Order: sequence, then structure tokens, then C-alpha cells
Amino acid sequence: MHTLAENVDTVGVVKSVDDVKGLAIVDLVGAQVQVDFASSKWMRRRSPDGKLGALPAKLSDVTHPGELMRVRVGKVLPGSPLFAATFFQVPVVQGALVSIDPRDRTVVAMVGAYDSSTSAFNRATQARRQPGSSFKPFLYATAIESQKFTPISIVNDAPEAIRDPFTGKTWKPQNYEKGGFEGPITVRQALTKSKNTVSVRLIEAVGPDAVIAFANRAGIHSALPENLTLALGTGEVSMLEIANAYTTLQTGGLYADPILLVKVADSKGTVLEEHHAAPEQAIAPAVAFLATSLMRSVVEEGTAVAVQELDRPAAGKTGTAQEFRDAWFTGYTTNFVTSAWVGMDDHEPLGPAETGGKAALPLWLAFMKVAHQGLPATDFKVPEGVVQVRIDPATGLLAGKAVPGRSEYFLAGTEPTEETRAVDPNDFLLHDQGRR
Repeated sequence: MHTLAENVDTVGVVKSVDDVKGLAIVDLVGAQVQVDFASSKWMRRRSPDGKLGALPAKLSDVTHPGELMRVRVGKVLPGSPLFAATFFQVPVVQGALVSIDPRDRTVVAMVGAYDSSTSAFNRATQARRQPGSSFKPFLYATAIESQKFTPISIVNDAPEAIRDPFTGKTWKPQNYEKGGFEGPITVRQALTKSKNTVSVRLIEAVGPDAVIAFANRAGIHSALPENLTLALGTGEVSMLEIANAYTTLQTGGLYADPILLVKVADSKGTVLEEHHAAPEQAIAPAVAFLATSLMRSVVEEGTAVAVQELDRPAAGKTGTAQEFRDAWFTGYTTNFVTSAWVGMDDHEPLGPAETGGKAALPLWLAFMKVAHQGLPATDFKVPEGVVQVRIDPATGLLAGKAVPGRSEYFLAGTEPTEETRAVDPNDFLLHDQGRR
């Protein structure tokens, strides 16, 4: 009699491999399981030098008789003594997650490895990785703070060879979608779609020093590159500091150190050590709110639409480092600020299209769904210094009564004051004829 149970992970000896049927039989001593090729197409072998091989074309590319293989046991196959199973590997890829309660800055959850029993290295606090586009909110907030830009400022999304005055090198920023340039778009649309070209134009306008100073005030204290590549998140940061910097934006610009240790007491209850947040106003509440507003568009119609499964107001930004070496998603609700990361310890690429939205956001979402159970959905409060007006998206001017419009937020004093004139179609035709 077998003692197997569903969802058990164990190790067995491969008894046979049939490439024609696409089936392998694995002996687990007292029971056998059947693995099909369809569930194994993801597996890739490493060569002696550590490089990953190609995806398998047949089951014998995955395993061979006599080999020890990890399997995850499934259900008993109908009309058969065999269990269904899938091959299972201890992942080479690592992951980490940090979550902060913005009310008191306490770290309420932290995971620093796939399995802490096999790795004492805490990737949430000790690793320094490139955040990619998840750094962009600090750039865009700097642009808003400078008052050179508003959420509806038009910036050109177009290819351009740029000579970086800080490095002397010439380079051509590319968007994730190769050749996917849209021409003139708004600042809000640019962050929503994570346009690299626009980000570089913004940092050209405000300067890397201003962006670094803003990020420092928010809570990123790692050294950042003083050049235009900073716009694309090339500086290396820890998960804890980027999560805490996002918390500064979530709290209306209040900075405080994250608290990992709240209190220490002896067996008699005497408090030996206790820590409390000491928030200070590092960023204007209006600027922080507009950064949140821009990131809400990322969630509502951009690269992080999966966040809508939370069914509550949320803001955040995906991030993918060069060659898919790091995948991030950092975001928040009114209750929690959470950052999730996936990557290889040796900085090897994760694989094609393993973006922050695909690899890291699911981890973030799984945690946040559980964290928000039983909590009411609440919205972000609009602070003083922010005005909301109805604009004409076509012109960026105030929408008159006869013009369809939408609401937009601005720093007080930067909102449009001129109203779009409703065009009479008959008048337009007369003018059109006159030009001919």
C-alpha cells in the first residue's frame, strides 16, 4: 500500500522514458508516478560551465532512466495504480518581499530568499539591485516639483541619439516595445506606459542632481549614478530602502526610518528597548500626492493592471532591469506599502519577457490580497496645494461647457487658466474653404 498524498514533494528514480507517448514513470518505493512532457517543457538543463541549455524538444531532453528526480505528486490517475505528477526543481531564481505599515513605519512582513534554511543572505536588506522603471516615480515627482512639468505636459516619445554630458557617451534610449514610439504624449501617459525616451527627456530637463536629491529625501540612500541613465533605474538599491521611499510618497511626503525591531522586553515585562517612527516632512504633500496620482494610472490602465484584482485604490510601478536581470513591482494602498523582487543571485537574465509585471507583480498581489482581508477599501486623500480641474485632453486647456473633458490634478498655480474654444463645424468648413 502506498502512503502518497496529493501536493507532496519527494524524490524518486526514473524507471522509463517514452518520447513517443511523452511519458516518464518514476518509482517512489511503494508507488509509482507518471509525468507527462506537457508539464515538463519549462525545464532546462545546465551545462558543466553553469549555462542554461535550450528548452527541451522531447522528454528525454529532460531526464533519463536511472536519474534521481524531484517530483510533485498529484491525483491518482483514473483506472490506474499510478499517480499523476510533475517534475519539480528547487528554483535557481530568488525572490524577496518587504511590506511596511505606513501608519507607524513598521516592517510587517519580510522575506529575503526562496528558502531561508538554504541561504542566510537576506535579499530584502543586503542585496543591491537595479530597480529599472520602478525608480521612475522619483524622477517624475522631481519633474512635477520643479513646476517645469505638469501631468498633462507634452513630451515627445521619439528616438533620438543623446550625448550624455555627464559621461560623454552617446546612446539612443529604447522603449520596451522595440520601435514602439508614439510621438507627443503627456507626462501621465508616459509613466503609465513606462516610456524610456520620455524619462530621459525629463531628466535632461531637471538634471540628475535634482533627481538624486529628491530620491535621497524620500529614503533612497544608496549611491546613484550622476548621469542620464539614472532615468532608467540603473542605480543599485536595496528592497527595504525603495519600499521605504515609496512609503514617503504614500504618506504625503513624510520620511522616517523603517522599523524592524519594535520593542524588547525581559521575562518580567520590563521594556528594555523600544522604537518609534520620527516622521519629518521631506517632500511637499501636494507633490507626493501627484506622484501617487500618476502611479494610479499605471495600475488602472498601464503596465500593472493586474493590481485591480485587489478591488481598491492602489498605486505602483513595475520595474525591469536590463536584459531582464531584475523584476520588480512596488506599490501601495492606504494600508500597506509593499515591494516584490525576483532575480538571480549571479545577475544572470531571468529569460525573455520576464518583466516586473509578469515575474514580480504576482508575488506582490498574492501577499496584498491576504494582507487586506477584512479591511475596508479607502481612497487617498487630496492634500492642500492640489487643485482638480476639468481639461480638454486634446489641447490641455480648460474644458468649456460644450467640450468633452476629464478631471486632472495639478499643483496649485500650475493648472491651465485658458479655456478651449468650442469649434463650430460650419465655421470650420468656411475657414477650410477659404484656405483653398
